[in-house]
Amino acid sequence: MKDEASPRFYLTYLALFFGGGLLALVSMLLAPVNPIGGALIAATHPLLALSGAEPASVLSVNTSRQIVNLLWPLSLVPLQIVTMVLFKWPWWKFLLLLIGLNLMMAFAVQRIDLGM
Repeated sequence: MKDEASPRFYLTYLALFFGGGLLALVSMLLAPVNPIGGALIAATHPLLALSGAEPASVLSVNTSRQIVNLLWPLSLVPLQIVTMVLFKWPWWKFLLLLIGLNLMMAFAVQRIDLGM
């Protein structure tokens, strides 16, 4: 077994990286109709209420929703490389970590957008 990765390995992840960037741009541009950003923001409303912040409306297209729609696809490829290639975790651990990371990111973006 060789220690170094094949060129195909690097090309695959380079293509996934650029695909994630393209998905991020499309997701941000389609923020009014993209359900993922709205779901992430809606899921963080209880945490925002507990922290004393007034959550924004889920139906409004505001800065925090566009930023969340831009950032969540950018976490797909690096997280997949770390969990499935380096750590060799099963897919469900990757999925749970992806959901948790995106919820923390949505909470942080909303807190920053609300000026707290």
